[in-house]
Amino acid sequence: MKTDPIPWFHKFELTLQLSNVKEHKHHAYLYSRSGGAYQAWLDNLLSNYGEVAADLHTKISWDDLKAAWHKRFQVEPPEIKAMDKLMVFEQGTLPSTDWIAEYQRLTSDLDIQMGFKPIRHYFISRSCPTLSNALTHVEDTLTTTAELFDKAAQIIVTNKEAKNLRSSASGPSRDQHRPRVAVVAAAAPLDQTNEAVSASEGDRFAAAREGGRPGRGRGRSKTKTRTVGQASYNTLLDSGATRNFMSQSFMQRVGLGAQLRKKANPTAIKLADGKTQQLLDRYIEAVPVYFAPHACEQVTFDILDMDFDIILGMPWLASADHTVNVHRWTLSVRDAFDAEVACTIPLPHPSIRCQVVTAKSFRATCAYEQPEEIDLCFLRTVAVADSSPTDLSSDPRVVRLLDEFADIFESPTGVVPDRPISHEIILKAGAVPPKGCIYRMSEEELEVLRAQLDDLLAKGWICPSSSPYGAPVLFVRKKNKDLRLCIDYRKLNAQTVKNAGPLPRIDDLLERLGGAKYFSKFDLKSGYHQISIRPNDRYIWCILHTAHT
Repeated sequence: MKTDPIPWFHKFELTLQLSNVKEHKHHAYLYSRSGGAYQAWLDNLLSNYGEVAADLHTKISWDDLKAAWHKRFQVEPPEIKAMDKLMVFEQGTLPSTDWIAEYQRLTSDLDIQMGFKPIRHYFISRSCPTLSNALTHVEDTLTTTAELFDKAAQIIVTNKEAKNLRSSASGPSRDQHRPRVAVVAAAAPLDQTNEAVSASEGDRFAAAREGGRPGRGRGRSKTKTRTVGQASYNTLLDSGATRNFMSQSFMQRVGLGAQLRKKANPTAIKLADGKTQQLLDRYIEAVPVYFAPHACEQVTFDILDMDFDIILGMPWLASADHTVNVHRWTLSVRDAFDAEVACTIPLPHPSIRCQVVTAKSFRATCAYEQPEEIDLCFLRTVAVADSSPTDLSSDPRVVRLLDEFADIFESPTGVVPDRPISHEIILKAGAVPPKGCIYRMSEEELEVLRAQLDDLLAKGWICPSSSPYGAPVLFVRKKNKDLRLCIDYRKLNAQTVKNAGPLPRIDDLLERLGGAKYFSKFDLKSGYHQISIRPNDRYIWCILHTAHT
């Protein structure tokens, strides 16, 4: 279970608010989240009341339970703890960065009963001699705790003696307690075709996101940074972030864990997607960040689980004269001599990959992969192109080609010319014309039948007949809901002699095509109308209908 009861209970109450837990369920929720000494105390309370955790609210109110909990585990109020430490706290051999951070934590995070003047007096008088002397000269100009600590941070940047690092300059643990300094190295404008940048030039600012949580249209630029220890990291400049953030992994990688502090009152935030909520209960104060050799600023970071190592948000942008010029892709800061230093932000390098997918493919990928995060997604509606053929009538080559093969594009009309082979109908001996009836049709079917018969008559494929033979017609619905004309030749087929000729073998056909280089396929529209029937057998091929009656 948590060993720090006060911050833990603050975090627990914040969780209740975010989860919208009803008050009568607070007791059971506290029991489920407790452990160790906390749960043992609750078990004893349940035993005294003779109730289970779910019914504890019927015996004791939530306010009374909180009061009893604080009385049991909060041995000393946090304000008294901070005041006691403040009364005896001196810098001694503590590095100035740690001294400033700890003193600021004691005076700002906790509501202690002490005015600004006593805080200023104790801070200046108990600082190391060099820092104390420097602050004494400007003591009267400092009117708030923020000004006091900011001025102290500025002094230790330019004054090596004020850093108070001499006492730990020897021995194997020389840098053990020395704060790591995060350096944002800004380069001059570089040729974007050259990807290799030397360490002395610093790393360039970049403008493309390579990962992280999805944004919602807020202004963002990304910086590539490095530390003094040559540990490279990424920094995102986010004008939509309400805080400055540092990732847990980066904090551990550069050894800033010793400066980590816990918040007495955790803060709930919404991430850039507008939905995901997280609790911020840890922070690091006064981390010196260099943007140029003499441009250093103290930045306080909240610890957040994220892909970027550092996010500089509006607190940093508004803390000093920071100018972002989106048109020129520059970020300007002020150095220790109040000179403006421009940090160039080049455009994205052409080597950055961009994948374009259709909406259908994107949805399928998301459904299959089920990603928790998507980096950047740009959706664009593309109008469907007109399916009408392109007008190439003005091209003389196309005109000549169409004229040369004009007969190919004409629809077949007229009677099929005489060919060596024609279809014949051989009747069995003694066959007589079968008697048949006309099938009933709906009005829709009659209209379609009339239209098709008129079309066939116009093309010359059928003609009126007084033959004793006649097969009834009917319609079958197609998949596209159209009507297909069919003729019922079952009675005629029963009187004909079947063609016993075998079908060609498929492997023989493929073997004959083995040496071919060119292949073509003819789509014969209504192919049965393009096979001629022997003239003597055409009277057998008649149909019966009432379309024109």
